[in-house]
Amino acid sequence: MKYMKIILFIVMISMTRGEVARGAMAQKKEEVGDFKRAKFIVKKVGEKIIIEQKGNIYEYPTSKKEYAGIKKVERKDLNGDGIPEYIIAAQLQETEISYPNGKKTELPMSIYGTILICEAGEDELFIAGQMSPGKLWPAFKFIDLDNDGLEDVLGIGYTYGHWQQIQICSWQNGRYVYLWNKGGGQYATEHTYSVNKDGIPQIKIGYPTPAKGKKKQDYVIDEWVIWVWDGSQFVAEEGEE
Repeated sequence: MKYMKIILFIVMISMTRGEVARGAMAQKKEEVGDFKRAKFIVKKVGEKIIIEQKGNIYEYPTSKKEYAGIKKVERKDLNGDGIPEYIIAAQLQETEISYPNGKKTELPMSIYGTILICEAGEDELFIAGQMSPGKLWPAFKFIDLDNDGLEDVLGIGYTYGHWQQIQICSWQNGRYVYLWNKGGGQYATEHTYSVNKDGIPQIKIGYPTPAKGKKKQDYVIDEWVIWVWDGSQFVAEEGEE
């Protein structure tokens, strides 16, 4: 896919949300979409990774204790070309949302978590894929979900209600696609990834409901839907979704 050079360039915050309606038994693979954008610069200076945004400069590694900033950086060859990509988890700020129809909405200062997959030049980074699994505490780990010998990125984030959200991104046929990007409401679900007793990956989606006799902001999860990996995609267990 065509990579866009990152010099004062507008990058995508999130891939198109997977809107899987109830009754759908499997989730199709989605490529990078174009839902909302924010301006920032990503570059490499010596051994440091730097993100510049709205006058703020975030460095990694750093000794500063910052709420916003770069939280994690690792290198991993995700596409099999022998050159490790940079995978970056960062907590950034957004002041504007741009929609596909061209409409823009100004925001008060708000934060969002993002995970970038970047190709490396000499001193420049090129975004090849981007994930936004949740507003808070972005993180990631590597799994080979489809057993093709290449690591996939399991992106992790949290909503303001402290519900865990996940996305799984994989290099397939010359592009990054989601292997998991199920909807259900950004603030309405809890996602957990695990491997069952048969060695098969699965994702459980929990639907929080208000706890009886407690404050409105207190919730419990008493409904879970399990999606199981069938070798090429996640499929809802029989009787679910």
